[in-house]
Amino acid sequence: MLVAGQPSAGERHGHINDGEIVRHIYGRRMRMPRKNGERRKEWRALMELRFPEDLRYSPTHEWVRVEGNRAIIGITDYAQSELGDITYLELPKVGDTVEAGQPFGVVESVKADEELFAPVSGTVVSVNQNAVDHPEIVNQDPYGEGWLIVVEMSDPNELRTLLSAEQYRQMLEREGAI
Repeated sequence: MLVAGQPSAGERHGHINDGEIVRHIYGRRMRMPRKNGERRKEWRALMELRFPEDLRYSPTHEWVRVEGNRAIIGITDYAQSELGDITYLELPKVGDTVEAGQPFGVVESVKADEELFAPVSGTVVSVNQNAVDHPEIVNQDPYGEGWLIVVEMSDPNELRTLLSAEQYRQMLEREGAI
């Protein structure tokens, strides 16, 4: 039997047993799917999704961390988990301008190639070359070392159109994504 706040026997040993009730990250209790394979892996990944409260989120699954008039931009934990292993990033160059809602790059993975959309407008002042050279870092640390670009915002009021962590999570729930 699970006690709130305490790991199950399976969790203590690095696994979750078939049919075991576990606490979902949003406080709901769910059963681990009994089927083996990819579905179980996806379920585990969803249980570990993070939505940092200090970030703003776009409906296209990019996040923004604001530092003064600069926006650090990356893709969300949900986006990287849906893409699978990221194999390639195409990002703008320093000095390029990006426009809110418009594509600014491409992320390629073993599952799909997807455009990246700018959550805010402005001039690119930094590109994460480490992520370009080692795109797997976006999977490993999407909110830290896996950031993509830094933009000097031309209109900080655009931040008002972005979602809070709770609003982003609710959007994913409404879409049936989580």
